[in-house]
Amino acid sequence: MPDLNADELIDRAVARSGLSWFSEAPLRGGLEAYIAAFNAHGHTARSQASTAKVLEDLLVERLRIDDWIRHHPEILEAEVNTPFVVTGMGRAGTTALAQFLAQDPQARSLRRWEAANVVPPPVAGEDDPRMVATRLAFIERDRQMPAYRSMLPVNFDDPDEHYRLLDLTFSNVSMHVLYSAPGFVPFILKSDLKPAYRYMKDVLKLLQSGTPAPHWNLKSPSDLYSVLDLKAVFPKARIIWSHRDIVKAISSNCSLLYMLRTSAGEELDKAAHGAEVLDFFDKGMTRMLAARDQMGEAEYIDIRQSELAADAVGTIEKIYDQLGMTFSDEHRQAIAAKNEARKAAGAADGHPHSPEEFGLSAGLIRERFAPYIDRFWS
Repeated sequence: MPDLNADELIDRAVARSGLSWFSEAPLRGGLEAYIAAFNAHGHTARSQASTAKVLEDLLVERLRIDDWIRHHPEILEAEVNTPFVVTGMGRAGTTALAQFLAQDPQARSLRRWEAANVVPPPVAGEDDPRMVATRLAFIERDRQMPAYRSMLPVNFDDPDEHYRLLDLTFSNVSMHVLYSAPGFVPFILKSDLKPAYRYMKDVLKLLQSGTPAPHWNLKSPSDLYSVLDLKAVFPKARIIWSHRDIVKAISSNCSLLYMLRTSAGEELDKAAHGAEVLDFFDKGMTRMLAARDQMGEAEYIDIRQSELAADAVGTIEKIYDQLGMTFSDEHRQAIAAKNEARKAAGAADGHPHSPEEFGLSAGLIRERFAPYIDRFWS
């Protein structure tokens, strides 16, 4: 089974798209680093094929976006209004939080149906075939992975995570999360990601050229690892940090990622998988705590998943108060309706998981995350 090769993937993307010009934004360095780490890790033929398709699709999308911006340079003159960015460990309530923030009529989210198919930029008020295609893809996903919806109840038109835009420069640490390449993590942690975030801002400008954005609702757990670079590019954004009991969060991550990775063809030892997940999120939390010390408390707004689940409207109102933003009656009513829809879809049911299934224990997890627990849960 031949290894993945960057030149071959680029050649296939060029042939598919009919385009050949890449902008100066980061590309090959991250792509080659990820491929080297992926190849070194060892994969089945099935997981290699699925990852090759993902990388090729990203290269095709990058070519299409670069071509669009090249022919419409005026879109880069616009401002991007980002009063906040939602982050936190995966499985800590960031998805629900972003969904409720998206109910503000003034908010513009990166919608799931447009996130991987940016051009042409969707036009507000128009029907878009990408919506239909994504809805059908979600139906097929749920057929193939019936447990997924109980783990992550999202719809085709819900907010997506902006790590998808960092993927376009191969500068997203979470690429390893979905398609195992542990050697990629240290490469990202020592990289300057500001150019990647600047490219992400350009893509947001492209998107809002078709659907204007009074303000953006941005969210990605991957920002735990790079929040200083994020703030350098989006200096006005406050960081909304969603917290959850660390044992439950790690256990849930182990379960979700095991399902995603094995569904893509990986063969995993559960104990080794658990140890790797624990180490990965420990690195992210350590970097986030250090960044918070450097940035200062005023840059952060903290919420707990439990308080969001108990009072979604009240929690969002508190966030808006801290941001100095208007919390409208329309937003309040839309949150209540969205909350009922989530409950009807089983969002409150969760899924069974335990750290012991993955060779971990509550005591070990709490020991590794003691600085975080002492700071936010003592």
